[in-house]
Amino acid sequence: MLPQATVLFRTLLWNASSDAGARATFQQFITELVTVQFPQADEVAGPSGSDWGIDTYVGRLDTSIMVWQSKFFLEWSGESQRNKVRSSFQRLITQATTEGFTVTAWTLCVPCVLPPAERRWFDTWAMAQEHQHHLNIRLWSAVHLRHLLIRDDAAALRQRYFPPAGPAPADRTLPLVRVADVDPRRLGVHAAITSADSTDPPPYISRDIDRQLRDRLTDAAGRGGFILLLGGSCVGKTRTLYEAVRAVVPQWSLLRPAPDGDLRARLSSPPPQTVIWLDELQRFLTGPQRLTADVIRDALDHAAIIVATLWPDEYHPRLARTHSDRDNTSATHRELLELAHVEEVPSSFSPRERRNATELARRDARIQIAVDTPDHGITQILAAGPALVRAWLHPPDTYSRALITAAVDARRLGWTSPLPRNLLTDLVPAYLSPRERAAAPPDWLDRSLTYATTVLLGATAVLDAVAEHMSAVTGYTVTDYVLQHGRRTRRTERLPTAAWQALTTHIHDREDAERLADSAYDRGLYRHAEPLYRYTASRSRSWQHPADRLADIYERQGRIDEIVAFADSLGSWIGEIAISEILQRAGRPDTALQRLQQCDRDNMYVRWRLAEVHASVGDIDQALDLLESVMTDSDDDPDMRADTLRADLLVTAGRIDDLRARATGSHGDDWCAVHRLVRYYRDTDQCDEALDLLHDLVKREETWADDLVRVLAEAGRLDEVAAIHRFDVPEESRYEDLSWSVSPPVTAQLLADHGRIDLLCLYADEGDLDAAGALAEHLATTAREEQLRQRAVNGDHAALLRYSLLLADRGNPVDALALYVAHGGTDPWHHAELLACAGRLNEASALLNAIPEPADQWLASEQHHQRILTFSARHGQLDAIRRLAYDGDEFAAELLTTTLATQGQLAQLRTEVDAGTYTAVDRLAEALQAQGRITEANYLRRFGFDPDTDEPV
Repeated sequence: MLPQATVLFRTLLWNASSDAGARATFQQFITELVTVQFPQADEVAGPSGSDWGIDTYVGRLDTSIMVWQSKFFLEWSGESQRNKVRSSFQRLITQATTEGFTVTAWTLCVPCVLPPAERRWFDTWAMAQEHQHHLNIRLWSAVHLRHLLIRDDAAALRQRYFPPAGPAPADRTLPLVRVADVDPRRLGVHAAITSADSTDPPPYISRDIDRQLRDRLTDAAGRGGFILLLGGSCVGKTRTLYEAVRAVVPQWSLLRPAPDGDLRARLSSPPPQTVIWLDELQRFLTGPQRLTADVIRDALDHAAIIVATLWPDEYHPRLARTHSDRDNTSATHRELLELAHVEEVPSSFSPRERRNATELARRDARIQIAVDTPDHGITQILAAGPALVRAWLHPPDTYSRALITAAVDARRLGWTSPLPRNLLTDLVPAYLSPRERAAAPPDWLDRSLTYATTVLLGATAVLDAVAEHMSAVTGYTVTDYVLQHGRRTRRTERLPTAAWQALTTHIHDREDAERLADSAYDRGLYRHAEPLYRYTASRSRSWQHPADRLADIYERQGRIDEIVAFADSLGSWIGEIAISEILQRAGRPDTALQRLQQCDRDNMYVRWRLAEVHASVGDIDQALDLLESVMTDSDDDPDMRADTLRADLLVTAGRIDDLRARATGSHGDDWCAVHRLVRYYRDTDQCDEALDLLHDLVKREETWADDLVRVLAEAGRLDEVAAIHRFDVPEESRYEDLSWSVSPPVTAQLLADHGRIDLLCLYADEGDLDAAGALAEHLATTAREEQLRQRAVNGDHAALLRYSLLLADRGNPVDALALYVAHGGTDPWHHAELLACAGRLNEASALLNAIPEPADQWLASEQHHQRILTFSARHGQLDAIRRLAYDGDEFAAELLTTTLATQGQLAQLRTEVDAGTYTAVDRLAEALQAQGRITEANYLRRFGFDPDTDEPV
C-alpha cells in the first residue's frame, strides 16, 4: 500500500543525495508515468540544461506538442511557487512562438497538495491562460499522481520508484512484545528506593493527567496518534505513560527502537496495532539516522500509536523559532514536535494526588517515606533524586565533588556521549586548587568514580558506567535528575580554561564538538570555540554551520588569509561563495573575483555570486551577462535576488527600454522588473507612465492593484483612491473594476498618510472597519489623543484598541486594561497584551493558550507573542522573559539582552554572557561602547572573553 499523497513523494528527497537530485528523479518519474499512457513521450535537453521550458512532451516540435511541466514543490506556500509556474509557462510560450510550434496542452505536475487559496489561484490563472493562448491546462497534484500510480498499468513504475519497505537491518531495537508483558524498567521507568518488604516497581499513584492521557490514547488507537509527555527528571512521566498504555492497549505490540538504529526502516511501516515507544525523545533527534517528521507521518499513516517523553528544557529550545535554523536542524525538530499532542506532567503533586499517595502509603513503606518527606516531590523521593543531589554537593572528599561537577558541566555544555576515563583524568584537576591537586592520593580518580557510581537507596547512582563489552567500561554518563539540577544551578558558572582545553583535547565525536563549540561561541570564548569548530568542519568535509562560525571568528579578528586557506582545504563551492563575501567586505573584491573565476562556471550559484561582485566594482555589462546565463539555465530563484539585481543594474546602466521589455512581457512578466520600473517612474516624476503600466498588468494579474492605488495617491489623485475604497468609481473611469481587486486596508492607510482624515472619519462613522483602524492609528501618532479617547468611549472598537495601547505605553497599564474591559473590548490578543503590560503575564499566557490556533494563524500569534514580551520588558517584567530566553526563545533572549543594554546593566549582561544567552556578547559590546569604553567594546567584538576573568581578551 502506498503512503498518503502528502508523504509519498518525500521519499524521493530521502533517497536523493541533494534537492537537485530529487528534482531530476521527479522529472524522470513524470516522464515514465506519461509513457504509461503515451509510449512516445520524450524529453529534450540542450547546452547548459536549456530545454525551451519543456520537461516531458508528446508530439512533434515542428507541428504541435503536449507538455508536462515538473516542479518539485513539496510545499506550496504562495508567491514563490506562483512566480515559478508563471515563468516556466511563459518561457515555453515564448519558445513556441519563436520556434514555430503549437502547444495544445500544458500539465503542471507537483508532488504536493495545494491549499484551497492556492488551488483557486491556479484555476483562475489557468483559465486566463487557456483563453489567451488557446490550449488546455491541467494540474497533476500529489493526489492525482498517487491515483495514477495505483493503477495496474503502473505497477512496474510503482515498484521501481516506491518499493515496499524491506526488512529492517539488524540493530539494538527490542523485539516486538505485548504491552501487557513488557518490563517497565526496560522502558525507562526509574528504579525505586528500597525498603524491607518492597517489590519493584511500587504501586502506581494515580495522577490528575491519567484520564486525559488515556482518552488521547483511546482516540489514537482508532486512527494513529503521536503523544508526547513533557516533564522534568523523576516527575513520573515515564511511569504515567507506561500505565496509560498498559490500561488502554494491553494486547498491542510494543516496539522500542534503539536511537542509533535505522529509524526510517524500523518505523516507516510498523505492523498493525503497534505502540512505538520513544522514551527520552532527544536521544532520537541527533546522528545520521535521526528521527524526522516524515518518519513519524509514515508510522501514523499505518495507524501506529507513538508515545514519547521529553524534558521541558529539551523541548522548548527545539520548538522555538530561531532567526537562522542552523543546517535546518531546528526547523526539522520543530516540524516533528508540532505533530505531537503534548501533555505536561507537573513536578509536584496536587492535593488530590497526595491523597492518592497517602492511601497507598498504608501498604507500601517506600511511598510512606516519600509522603513523610515534605521538602521534595513524591516521585523524586521514590527515584532517589534528592539523595543524588546531596551525594553531589556533600561528598566525603573534594575530589568526588570535583569529578561530579566536571561531568555535569561537560554534559550541560554539549558533550552527550559517555565521558571517557582519560578525559576525566585531565578535566577534574581544573576544578581543584593547586593545594588540592598537590595533596591528591594516587588513586583519587578510582575512589571518586567508586563513590559517584554507588547506587543510592537501591535506585540509581550519580554517574552511570557505560560498557560496550563485558567488564569493559568505556565511559560515564550523568543521571538525569543530577544533570537537570546542574543545568538549573550552574547555568551561569564559567568553566576554567584548563577544563575547555581538556574537552578540546579529548573530543572524538563531531556532533559533541559542534555543541561544545556553540556553547563557547555564545559565551564569547572564541579562543576555545575556534579549535572545536575547526575539528567539526574538517570532518564534515563541506561548508556548513561550523565553517560559517569559524569564518566569522577569523573575520572578526582580521585573519582573512587563514580562513581562505581553510576554505582551500575543504574545496567546497559553497565555501568559495562565503569566502568571496568575506573578501568583498574586507575590501578585496579583485581577489574574490579571481577565486570565483577558478570555480566551476557551470554552477549557476557561482555565476550568480560572480555577478554580484562584478556589479559591486562597476562591471555592469559583465554582471548582466552572468545574470542572464543564470536565469536562462534555471527558473529556480526562490527569493528573486537575481531578478532584483538584474532590474537594479538595468537602471544603473540606463537600459530602461530593456527593463520595460521585461516588465511588459516581451520576456514574460518579470515581477522584479515591474517593481523597479514603477519605482524608476516615480523617482523621475513619470506617474502617468507608472499608472499605464500597472493598469495593463492588473488586467492580467489583480495582485498589482495595490501598487496602482499607491501610485494614484502619490500623484495626488486621492479622490480616485477614495472612490476605489468605497466601490464608487464612475462607469466611464478606467479604474471601474479596481475596487474588487484592491485591498481595503491599503486604500484606507493611503488616505490617512495623505491627510484625508475628513474622509476617514466619515467612513469610520458609517461602520468601515478598515477606515476606523487607519484613523485610530493616525490619531495616536499625531498627538490627537482627546479625539482618539472620544471615539474609544463612544463605541469605536479600533479606537478603543489603539487608545488603550497608548495608555499602556504612557505607563498606565492598569488604567488601560480597566478602560478596555469597561467599554466592551473583545479581542483576546489585545486583552492579553494589556494583561502583560499590567504585570499579569501568567494570565496573558493562559488567555492566549485558550485561543484556537489554526495553522495559518501562526504568524499573527507569533507577532502578538513578541508584542506581549516587548510590553513585559518595557514594564520591567524581565524574569518571565529570562525564563523564555533560557528555554531557547531567541526573540525573548534578544529582547532581554537589548533591554539590559539599554538600561546599562553591564553586570547582568555579563551574567547572560556566562549563561550563553543569544546575542548577549554583542549587546554587552554595544553597552560598553555607549558608556565610552570603546577599546573594551572593540576587543570584545574581535576576541571575546578570557574564561578566567571578567575582561575581554
